[in-house]
Amino acid sequence: MKTENWEIVELIKAFYNEPNNGAGGHLHLVTDDGNLEDNDIRFCIEQAGDNNDLLAMSIGYLLLSLPYKERERIWNELWVF
Repeated sequence: MKTENWEIVELIKAFYNEPNNGAGGHLHLVTDDGNLEDNDIRFCIEQAGDNNDLLAMSIGYLLLSLPYKERERIWNELWVF
C-alpha cells in the first residue's frame, strides 16, 4: 500500500505534538532545516534508532523511499499555514 504525501505530512505533524518533539526531535535536520538528502535522512533514522524513537524512524524510512522532488513537496507542505 502506497502512503500518500498528505499522510506523511500528517504523521510529521503528529510527531511534532509528541513530548520533546516541538523542535523536530530526531528529525529536526530534515523537518526543521530542510536537509532532504538520503544521507541526512539516514542520519536521523540512526539517531532515532539509538533512542528507540519508532515514529521518527518510520517517518524517516517513508521519506527515504521517496524521490527528492516528493520530499521537497512534503517539506513545503509542512510549513504552509
